Amino acid sequence: MAGDGAGRGQTRATDRDGMRLENHVFERLRDLLPTSIATRTELGAVVCRARDGGLSDAEVKVGLGNTVDIGQREPNCGCPAGTTPVAFWHTHPVELFGTGPGTMHGEADFSPPDLDIADDLGIPAFLGSWDGHFRRYDPVPRKSVALPGGGSAQVLRTDAEGNVVKEVRKPSTVLPRMLPTSAPRAHRGPGPLIINVAPPR
Repeated sequence: MAGDGAGRGQTRATDRDGMRLENHVFERLRDLLPTSIATRTELGAVVCRARDGGLSDAEVKVGLGNTVDIGQREPNCGCPAGTTPVAFWHTHPVELFGTGPGTMHGEADFSPPDLDIADDLGIPAFLGSWDGHFRRYDPVPRKSVALPGGGSAQVLRTDAEGNVVKEVRKPSTVLPRMLPTSAPRAHRGPGPLIINVAPPR
């Protein structure tokens, strides 16, 4: 089953940079998922790598209900000049939104649009869900070509007739750490919940 962590699909990062990236995202989701769940609001951000290897988040975005725009359309995906977007993370805070034909995702795993963003940007996606699982999706590898005047474009595979070949995605991986799903007792109360987002590190 996709994302069941039973040894199929992708494996957990084994290199130093990959482990640092997973740890960075886990810490952010550990801090923000309980608030996301309590407010029923998706949160997300792009992770930026500095030239010295340091990781930080672009501005953490607060979504509307069951969706969040992580900033993928902004210049450099919202990362500061001199840094490179290397991943993104977001939350799925609720199991179900609505009923009937209008029911929105709420699934514990990545939605197809989430996977499209990762594939289009060519960077891994991380997800913290209402069920406490920490998930990773690695994008479908695509060839990039340099464009005249700067920039690059991804090349999609085509068949002999020039039709785009459907990409085969690997299932996401459930990473072997659970995220908290409720705020510490000190943060519960009758007053409004305020989302405090720490500045990027």
